[in-house]
Amino acid sequence: MAGSRVLLWVAIVLIAAWFLYTVRTVLLPFVVGIVVAALLEPAIRKLRRRGFSRKISVAVVSTSFFVIAAAIIAIATPTVANQVRSVQPTIETYFENLLSPMKEEVFLSRVERTLPKDLRSATRFRAWIRGEVTSSLTYDEFFDQYRYELRRYGLPTNREDLSEAFYQPASPGPVDDWLAERKASLSRFGIPSRRGEIEEQFGLKQRIEEWVSTALGGAGAIFSYLTSSLFLLLFTPIITILILLDYDNFRRRALTWIPPTIRPTATDVLGDIGEVLSGYVRGITLSITIYGAVMAALLTVLGVPFSLFLGLLFAVFYLIPYIGFIFSTALLLLAIAAKGTPDALIFSMGSMTTYVWVVVLVYVVVDRFYDVFVHPRIIGRSVGLHMVTSFFVIFAGGTLFGLAGMILAFPIAGTVKVVLDRLIRYTSSYEGTLDLPRIPSRHASGPA
Repeated sequence: MAGSRVLLWVAIVLIAAWFLYTVRTVLLPFVVGIVVAALLEPAIRKLRRRGFSRKISVAVVSTSFFVIAAAIIAIATPTVANQVRSVQPTIETYFENLLSPMKEEVFLSRVERTLPKDLRSATRFRAWIRGEVTSSLTYDEFFDQYRYELRRYGLPTNREDLSEAFYQPASPGPVDDWLAERKASLSRFGIPSRRGEIEEQFGLKQRIEEWVSTALGGAGAIFSYLTSSLFLLLFTPIITILILLDYDNFRRRALTWIPPTIRPTATDVLGDIGEVLSGYVRGITLSITIYGAVMAALLTVLGVPFSLFLGLLFAVFYLIPYIGFIFSTALLLLAIAAKGTPDALIFSMGSMTTYVWVVVLVYVVVDRFYDVFVHPRIIGRSVGLHMVTSFFVIFAGGTLFGLAGMILAFPIAGTVKVVLDRLIRYTSSYEGTLDLPRIPSRHASGPA
């Protein structure tokens, strides 16, 4: 009988999980409400220990929190929105200046529609000019038909010279100048020294544009999602306050959902695990908030454009160990390049190269310092782990489960610590019982 109750309980949990998945689009205010309630509960407990009722404690703490949050959002949102809107045009303009079109691109964009279908791609047309593929269009017909357009863009009117001229930029940019200066060195290693050849061989321009579009599109999608969910988020304060007012009852009611056969010993364990997980939520929220604020302020002082928007992105990427740091560094370099001037907020540097090195070096030093001395301390304290143990937990999680293991290392380690504490107390004492959930007798192996 007890076993069937456990199986029924598991079935109910699975059905509930499936239902929550199907209505996931409306879960945002509830998830945010639960997280905010977990963040505010310690402050409410402190007021209650000083003699205030729960209602007054909830009113004081929640009102203070939401007033401060609303003020920050009201001040920051217009700036972030403007930066989000201006990021993509700025980056696109930068790449247009950096990778100015080749004469071939300008010419083909003019005559593409009038070319035979088998020559409308740049790769196919270039191969045809070099004599590597055939087409129904003869060379004499081509030069007779497009002589005016060729001269207009400064292109030769014979096949041999035209193939060579196609690799010349319509207006040389920084990349072309850099390649020209290093032509001899690149040729020794068999690397093309003309951007057109590099583009043909590696497709770098297309890949860079796709990466920028994907990165900015992802950031824009997050911002658009939050904007579109604004109506639902308006209910977050109400949901949070209702959870806080009935916080103790919610916890007691949740324990009644556990089957009676394992409830007595599971209650204490789950209570401690719940404290660890809520502590982790508070710790990670505090850590990324501090990190984002520090980075936004640092980038502002260093004169990096889109500093507030980048600070928010850096905070999100910080949740992803190692890879997040690479993404953040790449975005930082892209923002500096798009700016194009070596000017910080309160000082200016003589060259762009020096400015880039200083900004990147300062960012790396601050990031590493925070990663080594601040973040583990905040999270470790939140889940009850020593700083040395925190380092071990991160490395062990990465070794066992890779990126996912590093992200989930602290909550899992805190949960394991709760169980190990009970095991150690049990094995090191002469009396007492092991305070872990027991298996119902009918499911236990061997004689009862």
